[in-house]
Amino acid sequence: MRYEELMARHPEAYADHAAEFWLTVGGDPQRALRLARQNLALRATPRAHALVHRAMCRVGQRR
Repeated sequence: MRYEELMARHPEAYADHAAEFWLTVGGDPQRALRLARQNLALRATPRAHALVHRAMCRVGQRR
């Protein structure tokens, strides 16, 4: 899978994009949540917070 290659080379650069992918067409919200949390640890932006929230809702967790 291409995102796995990109994440292996540049995890900080692709964490948010990979989280979006796994949350939508990738169909793995647990993986998306892990990546979204990694992204949030790197950059605490409104977009990063929203991505964690969306992923948490998909896996049935609440803040």
